[in-house]
Amino acid sequence: MQWRKTFRYLIWFVYTLITGTLAVGVVSLLCVRSGLDAYWGIFFTALYAAAVGGGTILICKGMPGISLFVHRNRSLFLVLEVIVAATFVVVGVLFRIEGIADAQEGAVYYEMARAEGDILPIAHGAVYVYLLLLRTFYFLLGSDFAVGVWVQVILQILASGVLFLIIRKFAGVMAALVTLGFCMCAPFMIRNALILSPEMLYFFLLMAAVLIVTADYLKLCHPFLFFPIGVLISVYCYLDILGLLLLLLAFATISHRQEAADEAGKGVAVICCVVGLCCGFCVCVLAGAILSGTSMPEAAEAWFTLYQPKSFHVPAVVEGVASDVEGIMLLGLMVFGIFSFWHDTERECVTWCVLAVCLVMTAGFYGILTNEMPGSFLLYVLFAVLAGTGVGQCLRTVPYMRKKAAEDIFEDREEETWEKAAEEPNQEKTSSVEVPMEDKGEKKINFIENPLPLPKKHIPRTLDFSREVGSTGEDFDHAVTADDDFDI
Repeated sequence: MQWRKTFRYLIWFVYTLITGTLAVGVVSLLCVRSGLDAYWGIFFTALYAAAVGGGTILICKGMPGISLFVHRNRSLFLVLEVIVAATFVVVGVLFRIEGIADAQEGAVYYEMARAEGDILPIAHGAVYVYLLLLRTFYFLLGSDFAVGVWVQVILQILASGVLFLIIRKFAGVMAALVTLGFCMCAPFMIRNALILSPEMLYFFLLMAAVLIVTADYLKLCHPFLFFPIGVLISVYCYLDILGLLLLLLAFATISHRQEAADEAGKGVAVICCVVGLCCGFCVCVLAGAILSGTSMPEAAEAWFTLYQPKSFHVPAVVEGVASDVEGIMLLGLMVFGIFSFWHDTERECVTWCVLAVCLVMTAGFYGILTNEMPGSFLLYVLFAVLAGTGVGQCLRTVPYMRKKAAEDIFEDREEETWEKAAEEPNQEKTSSVEVPMEDKGEKKINFIENPLPLPKKHIPRTLDFSREVGSTGEDFDHAVTADDDFDI
């Protein structure tokens, strides 16, 4: 539909604006540190973008041959994928083990988890669940500070693995490997894994929910199944406002349902999801009121007060991309997405991720996010996904995947030719090739002569003879003499 194309182009413009602004800012900062004027950052960024654009065009032109080679060597590339992914995980684990001994940040959560008695009532939502998790592990494995750090590391590795599988499913192998590389080896991710914070637990829970919301069966089943999906989203929203990202993802899943013509079914699914969200949120508020010993209106007021918008300001929500080498690599790969978007606009994978980035940045600008969950970590993960997707759209091996569709087209045309041959046996047979013509907005069919021989029409045969013999006049028992031994 036309409005969908317009929407994609608008999202592409927003993505280009965000990527270009951040890239110019980081490069200009490096230029100032090197003794150059800040405006040189614009020149170097534009030069790099031009090189990436030319390289993207060349890569896309060579992809049919590359796709055929990859298709013929699927087993080899599968082994390489496993080796690269395992290497990223092993290197990431080694980096984290090396930094565990020096990890000291997040001691506030450590003290709160070790304290006897009930958890302080100021701990709300995700913070409360995180403290319960830490207290459980400290009780089972001892009250050493490193136990909590190991919990952080394991949660991040598991969440990164789930994210790898999700990106691989929707954006391809290359996009998944790039994303996994940033999640495992980037200094920002390693540093956050060694800091006690509820962000890591929420990251793991969020990836588990994304795996459920993006399941294939949701594209086939009844729209009413999105009611429990809405209830699940409400639990995440009550834990932290960033759970609204799951609602955005649910809408994306509904828009990609296979019943493309059933717009009414999609509308029912959206309504069920929103109703489930409202009902589930009311239940969560009631449960919070019971646990905290307050009334339901007071619990709801406390939640809305915590996440109400404040005055506009630009926080350090993008601090993950402000470092030197790391920021250059991340934004440099994101630039690929500006040009790879046009490689196949119908199958682009950045729209919903860009919307999630805009939602997180807007919430940070208006002070909706809390100090415990500032959103910078999740924003970095989204940037890593965009970086991987931008590169993956250039190297997406799809021509051989469309072979089945091409075969179906030829089979349909062959069946159509045989049907015409059976219907018109005495006329000159033709096969049709559909040529798009601008004739009152319709397609005109131009017939050409079919050079192939066509089968003859089947004519039923009957046994007919010139002489008719009555059934009563036939006698096949001939009398013979007693000495006739011909049949011996």
